Amino acid sequence: MPGEKLTELMPGDGGRPAQGEDLWSAELEQAHRDLSELDLRFRRYAMRTPDLLLSRRFEDLIDPAQLWPTFIGAAKLAELKRVSLAACNLLRSVPGRFYRLDPARAVAFYELTSASDMELLLSPPNGSETLACRGDFIATRQGFKCIEFNFTANVGGWEGAVLAEHLRRLPALASFLAEQQETVAFTDPIARFFRHIRDTAAAEVLAKGVLNVAFVLTSLAEDELATRPGVELTRRALLAAAAAGAGISTSVHFCRYQDLVSRRDQVYSGETHIHAIVELDVRGTPPAVYQAFKRGGVMIFDGPLAPLLTSKLNLALAWELAAAWLLTGDEERVLVEVFPWTRQVLPGTVGFRGEQVALTELLARSRERLVLKRADSFGGKDVWLGRDSTAAEWESLARQALAEGSWVVQEAVDFVPYLFQCDEQGCDIHDVIWGPFYFGQSYGGTILRMQPHRLSGPVNLSRRATQGIILEVQPGNGPDGARQG
Repeated sequence: MPGEKLTELMPGDGGRPAQGEDLWSAELEQAHRDLSELDLRFRRYAMRTPDLLLSRRFEDLIDPAQLWPTFIGAAKLAELKRVSLAACNLLRSVPGRFYRLDPARAVAFYELTSASDMELLLSPPNGSETLACRGDFIATRQGFKCIEFNFTANVGGWEGAVLAEHLRRLPALASFLAEQQETVAFTDPIARFFRHIRDTAAAEVLAKGVLNVAFVLTSLAEDELATRPGVELTRRALLAAAAAGAGISTSVHFCRYQDLVSRRDQVYSGETHIHAIVELDVRGTPPAVYQAFKRGGVMIFDGPLAPLLTSKLNLALAWELAAAWLLTGDEERVLVEVFPWTRQVLPGTVGFRGEQVALTELLARSRERLVLKRADSFGGKDVWLGRDSTAAEWESLARQALAEGSWVVQEAVDFVPYLFQCDEQGCDIHDVIWGPFYFGQSYGGTILRMQPHRLSGPVNLSRRATQGIILEVQPGNGPDGARQG
């Protein structure tokens, strides 16, 4: 019931109180009710169900899995889609607009050798309209806030469909869903991605009835395809390709760039004509393949533009574009609503909360309100929260950031608390990162990363975070399981 305390003891724990005791509050209840009434009912059920308080590891998953799904209603999902697509579209426009504002600084920011290189990357086709990408958002009391966006296909979260399938088979979860009036659906990023590839393909390719897709990896001898998770994800990709075909014969090839050859501005794997490349090799696109892409001979997801778009400097440059009156009114509203205040770490004066202040002074006096991030880092590396750093650590990081010039400082935002399964047996309040996928302009599902709030620091799978799914709540006359698509 609202605000109730949990006092049941867990079996086999020697009388130790369940971890849910003393956690439940009006704030937590409201947070889950804002997601959906079904999510609130599930939390109450899960906290009293021993089988849902025991952690599990699934052999077919790479990352530690979160046992409790998040049930999101139509209103909350619509909000997430609205803000994440707006954030995605704003950020994907930043490099080109900033280059027009200050070509020399843009070339230096993106570590290119010349303006002609920048112009080549930006000239159409450049892939910016068809990108596969995933954002990182925090749900706050003021709405979803975008802390970064990853414009690359080589990003975590694709295995969400595998986790959804495992969770559907849990008797305790199946029993709960069987008693509910609502139905739930799961949006599979892999399936949506293959539909996107099909929809992006040229009409003359589709007219021939064949669409061949190559996933290009760094190494086939040592990559994760040989593991159980790799095999399962490969199977998923093949099934998704077949389902997306709609009368088209779709094949999937896993290879290295050295296995591909370019002939007459087309790309081949042996004698197989490759129509689309999913670039998981982070070392870059070979010139001959890039030339074929530029001349329309092959699609690339996401290609050489991806490193420019993924740089965290774009979070700061968007604010510079706003200051130069180069954003539309709608874009300025998105910037203020969705993005935390962010600046490049450079000597000089910045505006912060209505005052002009030297950045060095701001870093020194407002440590607990700020986050430092290296612009080219990923996977939660080189992210430092001032409130979790000592004064000495923060001072050293600030000096390093000022000296290197490739860092951003961002205003910290507070997480809405959510309750999830935790440790070997129990549950706890978590900080949650929401990761919505986009393929071009199409929503592709969301993966969650959650970490116990008591641990503080960045939410990272290399620490104590787990990876979870959202199930979309749909009114119905009775459950039919978690539909996928």
